[in-house]
Amino acid sequence: MDPGEDYPDAAVRELHEEVGLDATGLRMVLRTRRDNRCRRPGGDHHEWQVYGATSSGTPVLEPDEVRSLLWAGPGTLHALAAATRHYLAGGISEDDWRRSPGLEPVWLDMLTELGWIEPPEATCPGRTALAGEPVTAECCREGIRRVEGDDVGAAS
Repeated sequence: MDPGEDYPDAAVRELHEEVGLDATGLRMVLRTRRDNRCRRPGGDHHEWQVYGATSSGTPVLEPDEVRSLLWAGPGTLHALAAATRHYLAGGISEDDWRRSPGLEPVWLDMLTELGWIEPPEATCPGRTALAGEPVTAECCREGIRRVEGDDVGAAS
């Protein structure tokens, strides 16, 4: 945030600066604190406010700030969450993760808190719930392929 800027203004500005979209109808969906290191001197946490909004414009990514942009609905978010959990459990190599990452862990936590993705005990998105099989890298990739075309935006 810039000095003197409030969270909603920062959200609108950052969306425009980082992905070239304009936001209207901002509504806060989550306010939370996450204990983790940050760039500010002595920083050991982040205060988050997550917003929903209507966006317009054509995405243009700022390469120094954004690695990728994905419009994803619930199915894709669940598949990405499963991949992230599998990676965090040591089931996906660093090389495979760099080639095909899931969600950033902080977003995994926040999207779970919002109820937009299943909690960790959920089964693999690429299989039936009755199978109850553990998540595997193949399963996660299959889940993502099956649900392409969903409609929620995320930048990382």
